[in-house]
Amino acid sequence: MKKNIYSLAMLAIIFWALLATPLRAQVTIGDLKNPESFSILELISGGNRGLRLPQLTTAQRDALDFTGHEAEAQGLQIFNTTTKCVETWNGADWILACECGEALCPIGNNVIYIGTKGVVTAELLTGTATTVSGDAATIGSSPVSEMTYLWQKSTDSGVSWTNAGVNAQNLGSTGNLSAAIQYRRIVTDALGRKDTSNIVSITIICTTIANNTIICPSGTAYIPSGTGITIYGSVATGGTITYLWQQSSDNSIWTAASGTNNTEYYITPNLTVKTYYRRIASVAGGCTESISTSVEIDILDAMVKTTYNANSVNFDMISVAGGTKNLSFTSNNFASTAAITLSNFALGQTEVTQGLWKAVMTYSGPAKTDKYPGINLVAVNASADGYFGTKPSSTNGAGANYPAYYVSWEDAVLFCNRLSLLTGKDLVYSAGASLDEPSEWATRTTVGYYSTVVGNLSANGFRLPTEAEWEYAARGGQKDADEGAGIYSGATDGGVGCVAWYDGNNYGTGSTYGTKRVAYKMQNELGLFDMSGNVFEFCFDNWITSEAPSSATNPVNYTPSNSDHVARGGSFLYPYNVCGVSARGHGEKYSRTTSSGFRVALSL
Repeated sequence: MKKNIYSLAMLAIIFWALLATPLRAQVTIGDLKNPESFSILELISGGNRGLRLPQLTTAQRDALDFTGHEAEAQGLQIFNTTTKCVETWNGADWILACECGEALCPIGNNVIYIGTKGVVTAELLTGTATTVSGDAATIGSSPVSEMTYLWQKSTDSGVSWTNAGVNAQNLGSTGNLSAAIQYRRIVTDALGRKDTSNIVSITIICTTIANNTIICPSGTAYIPSGTGITIYGSVATGGTITYLWQQSSDNSIWTAASGTNNTEYYITPNLTVKTYYRRIASVAGGCTESISTSVEIDILDAMVKTTYNANSVNFDMISVAGGTKNLSFTSNNFASTAAITLSNFALGQTEVTQGLWKAVMTYSGPAKTDKYPGINLVAVNASADGYFGTKPSSTNGAGANYPAYYVSWEDAVLFCNRLSLLTGKDLVYSAGASLDEPSEWATRTTVGYYSTVVGNLSANGFRLPTEAEWEYAARGGQKDADEGAGIYSGATDGGVGCVAWYDGNNYGTGSTYGTKRVAYKMQNELGLFDMSGNVFEFCFDNWITSEAPSSATNPVNYTPSNSDHVARGGSFLYPYNVCGVSARGHGEKYSRTTSSGFRVALSL
C-alpha cells in the first residue's frame, strides 16, 4: 500500500513538473519511432493545461474519403493536414498513402467524355453518330498498362447496364443512334479493384425530313396497259432514312405497294388501271416521317399504232383522233383564236431517228413496186450517211436510236417524199415542173430547188405536221381533259426533266452532252415521246408572228415564197421554257444545226 502511494506520489510530482514547465512533446502511436508531425499527442502546460489531439475537427474527419484504404487498416489511421498524407497501420508497418504504393493508391483519372474533351452531355440528330473517349486511368500519377477497360451502355437512364462491346480506353464511334443512350467505363487494375467512371448522356432530337420529293413522274404519267414504270424520288435528308411506297386507286385510301420498296425509287408492276403512288420517308426509330405528294399513273387508251418499214428499219405512227381544242395560249400563233378543230391524223411516235434517216436517204433500189413500178431511188450522199451537210457525231450524240439532226426544212421535205416512195404512199410535196413526178424525187441528190414547194396535205403520204397538229398532239389531243393545261408535253410545271432533254439536264461533253436516244423520257397522253426537248421539230407552216390562222379548222400558214419555217418543242441546247408546248421557234428552210430535226405525219 505504501509502495503504491509512493508510486502515485512520484507520478504526481512528474506530472506537476511537466505542467509547471512550458513543454510540448510528440508521441508516435503504434510503433517505436521518432515523433512525426502527423501523429501528435500533445501534453500542454501553461495557460492551456490539458490533453488534446489537435489535427482534425470532427467535421474534417467525417469529410475524409479513404476509399480503398479501409481493408488495409488494422489499427489507427491518421491524416496529416500539412502533408496531406494518410498513415495506416497494417499490422506490421505504417504505410503512407502519399507514397502511393499499389496496395493503397485508388484508381484515378477514370473520366470519359463525348466528342470534345470535357463534354459529358450531347444532343444528336436521329440517325447520326458521335465519338465517346476517355482519359487513361491511373494509379497515383502514372498510367498503368495492366489496367483493363469495359464500356457499358444504358437505354433506360441508368437503371440497367449492358456490355457495349468495347474493351479499350476509348469507345470510339457510337454508330448511328436512334434513341437516347448513356455510357460509362469500368476500369480494373492488376489487383482486381474496379472503378466506375462518370456517366455521359446522349439524347436524340428529331429533325425535319427534307427533299422527300417524287422527281419523275411529276403529277401524271401515261403508260400503255400492261406495262410498268419506274418512279424516281430524290434522296431525302434528316438522318438515316427508310422509305415506304404506297399505292391507291382513289388518291385517298393507301396501302403498301407490292415488292421491294425501301428504296429512293420504285418500279411498279404491270398496270391495267389508273393507280396513284406516294412515298413515306421515316427517320430510323420512328422519330419523324414525311409523306410526299402523290403521282398519278394513267393507262393510255388503246393506241392505234401502225408500224412501217423502210429499207429494213421499222418505225411507228400513232393515230391521233381529231377534234376541237383550245390552243389560245400566250406567245403562240393561235392566241387570237378561241379553239382549233383538226381532222384525224397520225404522227411519228418519236422524232425521225438517225437509223431511219440513213435507211431512207442512202437507199439505192426500187420504190414500192405496186405503187411505183419501174422507179428506182438513187442514194443521197451515201458517203456521209445521207446528210447533205455535217453528219451527226459522238460530240452531239450519234446512234441509230438518236434523233436525226443537221437537217433543214428542205431536207425533211425530200425525206418525206422518199419515205412515201419506199412505203407506197402518195407524194405530198411537189415543186414545179421539174419536181412534179415521183421519178424526179427518186433521183434528186442535191439541194436548192425548193423555191416553189407545194404541199397537198390531203394526200396520204408522209409529210411534216402543221403547227396546229403539232401543238394539238403535244397537248395530248382529246385525251387531255385539262384542255392542254400542261406546260410541257406529258408533264406539268416542274416536271420538264421527266419528259425533256434541255440545257438544265444536258451538259458537259461526250455522253453527258448533246442529243439523247429517243423514247428515253416519259411519253405524253397520246404515247408520243420527246415532243418537248431533244431536238427542235420543223413544221410545214411559215414563221408568222403578227396574224392568226385564217381558219379555225385544219389551219395552216404557208406561202411558198416565205423561206422561214416554224420549229417547235425546244432542244437540248435551250432553257426549259423553250420546251413548253406553247413556245415557238423558227429557222430558214436551208438552215441545218445540231438541234434541228423533225417527225413525220400522215393524213388519215
